[in-house]
Amino acid sequence: MAKEGTAFLEMAAGQGHVYAMQTLGSVHRERKDYEQAVAWYTKAAEARLPEAMYDLAVQLNTGQGVAAPDYPAAAAGVYTCHFSAQLEPCLTQIVTLHTLDTP
Repeated sequence: MAKEGTAFLEMAAGQGHVYAMQTLGSVHRERKDYEQAVAWYTKAAEARLPEAMYDLAVQLNTGQGVAAPDYPAAAAGVYTCHFSAQLEPCLTQIVTLHTLDTP
């Protein structure tokens, strides 16, 4: 994606557009900047975007961009939340996993 397109996405994401956040996650994943991908997917997932919850789970499953001690188990939890109607436990788990990534 061109720099100009990324700048527009960042502006939209900064204004709270969750699909822009998710798309930025995908852009960073394609660029192999996994930490930024996880950061954007997390923001979109915390804003309750199911697609971002799924994308975050995929990143957790591979262990790319996260420091969770057990990637597949963490991912399984987020996958489960993605497919359930109970978003609150899922959001709590996402926030917990995200804090594992910060020193």
